[in-house]
Amino acid sequence: MMRDKMKIRKTIYWIVGLLVFVGWTDLVWGQTYTVGDTVDNFGAEVCVNGEGDWDYNTDGLHKIVWLNLFTSWWPSCQAEAPLSENISQVYQSQPVVVIAAGSDWSSYSCEGWASAFGITYPILDDDNNTIYPLFGTGYIPHNIVIDGHGVVLYSQSGFNQTAI
Repeated sequence: MMRDKMKIRKTIYWIVGLLVFVGWTDLVWGQTYTVGDTVDNFGAEVCVNGEGDWDYNTDGLHKIVWLNLFTSWWPSCQAEAPLSENISQVYQSQPVVVIAAGSDWSSYSCEGWASAFGITYPILDDDNNTIYPLFGTGYIPHNIVIDGHGVVLYSQSGFNQTAI
């Protein structure tokens, strides 16, 4: 009888601990937006092709936003960079914002990345991982399209040239 009570108590402690951990991880890593969600304001410092901070509510709201999340060293991110630049060029006269958030500047600096891949759109420094956890739930690169009202229309991780 006493063993059963101990077992039940251990199980309850384990469940409570798990729930506390899950709640804690949500506080630490926050919201991950998926298709259909409306985003809150987000932003970071522009490290190349612009100055100051890029802020969604100021610079992206009421426009279509193509957001590319990448790391400097991953070959798929390097292969995809020119495709995002092409999107930027094709839609430059439209209410479309192409922006990237890069991290892990071990292979390239932010400026070096833009130079090596001919990037003219703003790149945000996400080395402290403030933007990726909002959208990224898998492989890099990760591309997101947000409509003019802040609704996520597209979110895809991994390099998929035909989807771009």
